Amino acid sequence: ADADRLVNDFFDMVDRRYGGLLGLWTDCGADVHKSVSEEALAKMCEKIAFPHSTRKLFRCLNPHFGGKTVAIWDIEPLYEMVMRLMRGNTKASRARHDARRRSAGGGGACEPSSPNSPPKSSAG
Repeated sequence: ADADRLVNDFFDMVDRRYGGLLGLWTDCGADVHKSVSEEALAKMCEKIAFPHSTRKLFRCLNPHFGGKTVAIWDIEPLYEMVMRLMRGNTKASRARHDARRRSAGGGGACEPSSPNSPPKSSAG
């Protein structure tokens, strides 16, 4: 499985069962103020019946190349971002996003502009 699938599946499974990483950490008896080892993460994965390689998942989640531990605070920002993307990836939310873009008159703040372009006016 590729890295995106590993991470997305892990976060999705955690979210469905616990509503967040904190629930998993506490249910497994892990101290949120300390890092966990690859073995401890593997036990967490057993709790949620994670079907992929826990070794590969650990490497994907570890922010320090070759690191031996990972903290909840290392992966919480990634979890939040991935879950927002997953929750927002619905037909209804895409339709709302497209409607907002149309009513704003273009691509919005993310649309690149030329340095010489005049600023967009709100007057019609």
